[in-house]
Amino acid sequence: EGLFNLDHKRPINLFPKAIGLVTAKGSAAASDLITNIFRRYPLVTIYTFYSAVQGANAPKELVAALNKAYTYPLDTIIVGRGGGSNEDLNAFNDEELVRTIYRSPVPVIAAVGHEIDFTLVDFVADKRASTPTGASELATIDKREIYEGLDNYRYIMHEALITRIKSIKERLSYLKNRPFFLNPSSIYQEELNEIKLLKDNLYNQMKLLLQRKTSDLSERKSRLLALNPNKVLKRGFAMIKSKNGKIVKQVSDIKVNEEIETTLSDGKIYANVTRKEKHV
Repeated sequence: EGLFNLDHKRPINLFPKAIGLVTAKGSAAASDLITNIFRRYPLVTIYTFYSAVQGANAPKELVAALNKAYTYPLDTIIVGRGGGSNEDLNAFNDEELVRTIYRSPVPVIAAVGHEIDFTLVDFVADKRASTPTGASELATIDKREIYEGLDNYRYIMHEALITRIKSIKERLSYLKNRPFFLNPSSIYQEELNEIKLLKDNLYNQMKLLLQRKTSDLSERKSRLLALNPNKVLKRGFAMIKSKNGKIVKQVSDIKVNEEIETTLSDGKIYANVTRKEKHV
């Protein structure tokens, strides 16, 4: 039926909140179990379910004690007694007891007799201990191991923290010596230089443009002045207009006896045309 198969065996929780003891009331086994469990792991709560551990009524009482234990929130159950003859231990070969232990909702440790003593309960239980003290060691972790583990973790955490702080200090030192932190303006100095260069180029271009425009304006002014009619008149030339105000450019623009207006540099002369000639 597989009652003794290894694949049915469950691991023991070494950090139990509650342990149930199924053993004889006032027995040395019960005393050893309670003393050693509290010595090793004082955080645990122990529930005791007393029963006869030898004699004709022992199997039924053990079954009843186990069924009662199954109703409690236990992490582990220890079934045990001290050593004795084969006849004394025979109650732990009972079929109903074996099947009851097989149905246990939590791991069961068997601590029946001594090293050389074997019963069916030893084979169906999840773990077997040769003595009650051995059962206590299987059921709990020793608080000294916890202290050692905590000390070890504390040392590891301390070293990790020191390493982390060292790493942060090195990082800060590296950042502190970067150009930006030594001279914050360096981060935009290149852009400032470029802006200054653009400004200088813009100023020079505007200056050249202004010079070209000034030169062009001066040239145009000279040309306009050269074309000023007053200057032409001062050189001995005259401007003639017909009676209707039209400028006379050629002989055909005027008729004989027509009145003309002649403008000189210092005034005007009004006259009538008496004769005209056209050059061939």
